[in-house]
Amino acid sequence: MKYLLIIILFTLLGCNSKSSKIEFEKNTHSNVNKILETFVSVPLEMRKIGNIVFVTDFRSDSLLFCYDIKKRTIIKRLLPRGKGPNEFLSPVQLIFLDSLALIHNRWHFSARYFKIDLLKLNFTPFGEIVRFSTDIDMVYPLSDKRFIASGRFKDGRFAILNECGKILSYCGDYPQYNHDEINVPNFPKFMFHQSMFGYKAKQKCLTSVTSHVLELWSYSDDTLTLKKRILLSPYKYKYSMGDGLANANEDDNDEKGVQRIYTTDNYIYMLYDSNTEKMAQKSEDKNNNEIWIFDWNGSPIQKIHINSKIKCFCVDESENKIYCIINNPEPSIGSFNI
Repeated sequence: MKYLLIIILFTLLGCNSKSSKIEFEKNTHSNVNKILETFVSVPLEMRKIGNIVFVTDFRSDSLLFCYDIKKRTIIKRLLPRGKGPNEFLSPVQLIFLDSLALIHNRWHFSARYFKIDLLKLNFTPFGEIVRFSTDIDMVYPLSDKRFIASGRFKDGRFAILNECGKILSYCGDYPQYNHDEINVPNFPKFMFHQSMFGYKAKQKCLTSVTSHVLELWSYSDDTLTLKKRILLSPYKYKYSMGDGLANANEDDNDEKGVQRIYTTDNYIYMLYDSNTEKMAQKSEDKNNNEIWIFDWNGSPIQKIHINSKIKCFCVDESENKIYCIINNPEPSIGSFNI
């Protein structure tokens, strides 16, 4: 009987430690200061270069807005929405790489590099259009000749692509923090564990963040090796499959978790939503957002409690500031201190 109690206690402690929400020793509070109102309807991503803030949008006729935050004005709209050869379908994925930008035209299943002229705010096509399989969701450049991609794959979680978009290999697996998750097919797992990527090129270290899990992978020889996997907060989901479709619905009592990420060579920043699906359904999602900061070893550094709900964000470490989109009451650009 004594040994049975020990086994039960060990099991319970093991489950609790595995499914608990991660904690931060350093907790701070920061207030958002409004800078200017925007014309954005549903903001998706933000990037800042100098005084220019770029915001991608989901619904507008132009999918990229450019703002001068010093002059507090909009200066250009780019990426016209449409189905033509020089048009874009929402949502687009925008990745800045020094003097280049990679624009992933997701529903055209293609991507292209563009040279950026910050003075005239022109995006000039650079190189050929890269075509992707329709099974691919998000991409991220690992070098000028390799991409990592998430998507609907039978033979792995991620795909390594060459510079032409051809799949070279599959690698990686999905988290399995629920006891029955090992039996879930890859398609519903992909639907639930939607990956957001960041890459530290010098160390060839990739981060893949989902709503509830942080992962660090090392890249070499067209494959990924898992270095660390961290449960950020507990999750459960139900799924269904049929006729080439799959759904995965999170438990109503689970927190929504990570909504956006932003990475630098120093840190991994996450926008975390502690409201639950049930709270949102009842219009009781009153909790403001938090910024979670980790280093590239996966150690929790700081949690910033914000006095607002923000939609997306970017980081300027030289200013020690985070820029964001808030509803005040219309979508506006704001900033707060790290």
